[in-house]
Amino acid sequence: MHGSVARAADLGVPVLMVTVDVPVHQNRERNARSGFGAAVKLKLPYLLEAARHPRWILEYLANGGVPKFMNLLSAQDTAASSAIQVAQTSGEQMGDTTQVWRDFEDIRRRWPGKLVIKGVMHPDDARRAAELGADGVLVSNHGGRQLDLAPSPLEVLPAIRAALDPAIAVLFDSGVRRGSHVVAAMCLGADFVFAGRAMLYGAIAGREAGAARAIALLRREIDLQMGQMGCAGTEEFGPQWLLPRW
Repeated sequence: MHGSVARAADLGVPVLMVTVDVPVHQNRERNARSGFGAAVKLKLPYLLEAARHPRWILEYLANGGVPKFMNLLSAQDTAASSAIQVAQTSGEQMGDTTQVWRDFEDIRRRWPGKLVIKGVMHPDDARRAAELGADGVLVSNHGGRQLDLAPSPLEVLPAIRAALDPAIAVLFDSGVRRGSHVVAAMCLGADFVFAGRAMLYGAIAGREAGAARAIALLRREIDLQMGQMGCAGTEEFGPQWLLPRW
């Protein structure tokens, strides 16, 4: 961990994000039901789906085939490498994922830039993070993939925003698919909203142009949502734009 912090500082990274939303590996039963895992099996539904998109497959193969993580090249480039071996290499690089507040304090002492903690889902934890020097918190349940009974980040967002000084940035992710989701999160107190999956889908479909198209769609949806609300700017966002839950 200390080596990663030092390397990020040497590279001039302005903001370091400490993730705590995957403290232990979960069963991820939905992945098991769908057949998704470290060792991907080419089942008939996958093959049929691929057959429906020949141009995508050809472009995929023409541009290097299976994408590779640069930090895992040593495992991926061996002739006998497998998805399981790559996963094991990743686990070795990450080391012990269990974390306590002392670890965060240690990172804060070593890190000179802005520091954000990702995976905060309770106001008490948000306050503790701020007391220990966090510049921001990211309200996230890791896309709902870790703990089935975890609440929605949107439900806990207002209480977390209320628990923190306005100077502490509140970021938000998990389940953001539309521009209206971005607006709702910002109305409930988010300063910044992550929507990575939309860009991922765009990149898969059309590479850089596809990702840019996804961003443009989100931006247009946000503009349309604000126009329908009669809201002139994000500075007007607040809970008054949302109906209370009964």
